Amino acid sequence: MPGGGACALVASYAFKPGVVTVSALGGRAAKAISEALCLYTPEGEFKEPATIIRYLCSKSESKAVLLGPEKNADEQAAINQWLCFCALKGYEVTGASDLNEFNSALERNTFLCGNSLTAADLVGMASVYAFMKKASQRDFQLLKHLTRWYNHMQSLPGIKEQRVQDFTMIDLPTTSAEDIIQAAKALGKDSQQKQQQKQQKQQQQKQQQPEANGRGASEKKAAGGANASPATAASEKQKTNKAAAAAAAAAERPIDDPMRLDLRVGLVKKVWRHPEADKLFCEEIDFGPLGVRQIASGLVPYISAEDFESSKVVVLFNLKAKALRGFLSHGMVMCANAEDKSSVELLQPPPDTPLGERVTVQGLCGDADEVLSTKKGKDTLALVSP
Repeated sequence: MPGGGACALVASYAFKPGVVTVSALGGRAAKAISEALCLYTPEGEFKEPATIIRYLCSKSESKAVLLGPEKNADEQAAINQWLCFCALKGYEVTGASDLNEFNSALERNTFLCGNSLTAADLVGMASVYAFMKKASQRDFQLLKHLTRWYNHMQSLPGIKEQRVQDFTMIDLPTTSAEDIIQAAKALGKDSQQKQQQKQQKQQQQKQQQPEANGRGASEKKAAGGANASPATAASEKQKTNKAAAAAAAAAERPIDDPMRLDLRVGLVKKVWRHPEADKLFCEEIDFGPLGVRQIASGLVPYISAEDFESSKVVVLFNLKAKALRGFLSHGMVMCANAEDKSSVELLQPPPDTPLGERVTVQGLCGDADEVLSTKKGKDTLALVSP
């Protein structure tokens, strides 16, 4: 069971020897038992890998390192995103697009969530182990950032000593000293060229500034004269008028104008339970040309995951991203509820509505705000909600 490997690695790294006992069943015994994975604690038994991993991290002396500092919500959310990602893949990441997610994240980072090891790295390492063990030299070349990270991880103190759940050291290609020197030289040349270009640009701007200042007064007097064509002058005036009109309209626009809301049509591609919140679903929603977003919704008491998945929904698209129990949510799935809130139903568009299309109100017009304000008195959503 891949999830067992992730739990075992976290348990072995997060605690001193003897605190947690990791017992691995043989292959035949594991197949004979349908639910072999189990953590026995004074507080009860846990069988879900995601729950076990969270529990172990929360009880470790290194909790703030593994799950992120309490005061850093962004880091906690990033770690949780990776934990959810690996859980969604069954702790066995082998697909090309999923491996590229790892590779891209590690291009400029030592670890998945920055410059320090977290639970995301431990669980991620366990999740790519099966792939790394069978990968070819070409795979290592294509996924060089992933390869570098994995090689670094398996050599770290606290991990290299742990050979649990059949984990063995994998012989991976390493970056030679000559490669590092050549890369540094190339980076140095590139940096030098950029610096020279920047200096040349600054010099040109200095030379042009006195000339522009000298022309300023005469051009103002002779607007529309020999130095400025009527078409150019008219175009500049039109731009100025448009900008002034837009600024005036924005200032006069009511805060409770419902057209400030950017409601978009999306298709729910995946739904899973939030590992740390009983009432939250986590979803991947496709908005066509606008891309895919991850959103959390408190709909567990009202809608089954089966009914929710593959549904077309309306989503409030221009909310500021917010971490909900560690899961970064990029929007809100819109619903309608009974007056006594005894039932809740999804707000669904016509079946043939294109993904990403904006939902408008008949008789109203206006552009949506780029990001809705959440300040008291300026929160459009709060003002227009019943």
